[in-house]
Amino acid sequence: MLTISTTAMRLSSHQPKPLSLIILVTVLLAAFFLRTWPTLSDTTHFSFDQGLDMIMAKLLIVDHQINLISRHSGLQGVLMGPLWTYFLATPFALSGGHPSGNVIFLSVFNLVTSVLATVLVGRKFGLTAGVVTGLFFLFSPSFITGSQVVLSPYPLIPLFIFFPLLAHETLVNKSSRFAWLLMLLLGLYFQFEVGFAIFALLAFVVLFVFFHSWWLFKKRSFWAGCGLFVLTFLPQILFDLRHQFLITSGLLAYFTGSNTSLYQKSAPLIIRLAQRLYSFYEDATAMAFFGHWSVNIALLLLVVSGWIVALKHDAKTHRKFLQMILLTLASFFIGFTLYPGPIWGWYRIGLPAIYIFLVSIPTGVLWQRMYRLRPLILIVLIALFLTGVKPWTLWHLYKNPGVGGVGTLNNQKKVIDYVYSQAEGKPFNYLVYTPPVYDYIWQYDFWWYGRQKYGYLPTNWQMSVPLLGIGEQSKPPATKEPFFLIIEPNTDHPDESVNWKKTLKLEPADSKATLPGGIIVESRQGDNL
Repeated sequence: MLTISTTAMRLSSHQPKPLSLIILVTVLLAAFFLRTWPTLSDTTHFSFDQGLDMIMAKLLIVDHQINLISRHSGLQGVLMGPLWTYFLATPFALSGGHPSGNVIFLSVFNLVTSVLATVLVGRKFGLTAGVVTGLFFLFSPSFITGSQVVLSPYPLIPLFIFFPLLAHETLVNKSSRFAWLLMLLLGLYFQFEVGFAIFALLAFVVLFVFFHSWWLFKKRSFWAGCGLFVLTFLPQILFDLRHQFLITSGLLAYFTGSNTSLYQKSAPLIIRLAQRLYSFYEDATAMAFFGHWSVNIALLLLVVSGWIVALKHDAKTHRKFLQMILLTLASFFIGFTLYPGPIWGWYRIGLPAIYIFLVSIPTGVLWQRMYRLRPLILIVLIALFLTGVKPWTLWHLYKNPGVGGVGTLNNQKKVIDYVYSQAEGKPFNYLVYTPPVYDYIWQYDFWWYGRQKYGYLPTNWQMSVPLLGIGEQSKPPATKEPFFLIIEPNTDHPDESVNWKKTLKLEPADSKATLPGGIIVESRQGDNL
């Protein structure tokens, strides 16, 4: 049974040794540092998507505007639910809207789920398997990156840890105690990434049928979970009712073939099969087998040996769990192969946990039962950490963060500082050329950083979120106040910014500066626009 409280009581009955506590704290601090070092060097990633997310969090926390949707999905007309905005509300409130607060919050969330998974796996498969699983979750590059890039699919990386654990408890062990939580999780997955969630639901159906789980239809916990599953879609349902069934129409158009916004061409089945196989191989090497190729081979041999030993000594528990995670992977693979469009990385975003379970559980079993192999296992795990995570590289990046690009927070702050220094405390206007068209990051930077540090906003500043019908795309102001043109580099189409500027018919700039990240700021003092 997945009873956390019972596990905690058992652990509390044994006084932990000081050395164990020191090791535990050191490991957690190291994992926390690897996730949050961009915040320490002020190189937090903050680009178009993060700008929109923070604007919506600002609308919720500061303006008390509750929205029923958050952003567009990949399918035209289908909008995501507001859960991600609500998720960001906590770090927004705690940090005063600082974008780096999201990284710290997501890192803590990631670490808490990793520790909880360690306890649950340890209870099911033994302490050693739990510890090895926890180490993989704490130091796998996919889990580290999932904390540093604050984007709505990334919480699925730690959240999908619990899908195989709850599915094993419910569908394999025939316990309905946590059926409601399993169904709730499936609903929450749709709030972070629809593409991934659809295939996760397919995996659940396959497991449900394979393990003959029809008995769940007689359990209240399961039906309560089904109710919770539907409840997670309530904001979108209400939005649809208020907006002429926009989302429903988008879905119907897709299934009837008239909405092809997700893909333009369908590759032949045999080509898709090869593409999916290669993407699964890439994901596995990046998410679990993340060291040098020689280390990967050594780990693969240990994993195969570990599963053989596990199945030999505890055939039922380990065999059923192995069946379940392989069926989960197979369900995703078959679904991806049948789907004719491209399988983007965020459609596979939650799978690291499956790969790690495939590696960590047999490694833990091998450590516990094959004493003579412990030095070799330890060497391989250390080699994985050194060749995969490369902590010395991260330390170098922290000490020498470099210039970065437009999507680096410290570069954006330098642009804001430059504009205000040129304005010299006087009212001013601004306009941004940005390849994504909408200047969400600059709207937010001026509101959060510029207003906070310098005490006022540009005269023509506005909150513009076309998705919510708020404001409109910025236009050149018709005033004689100082005017600043912020031009982001467009490496794919360098002439676009030049042509765009010609359409504005501006007078020659009084000054021009190229700032870190290749961002150009042109100053015009008192132009009649």
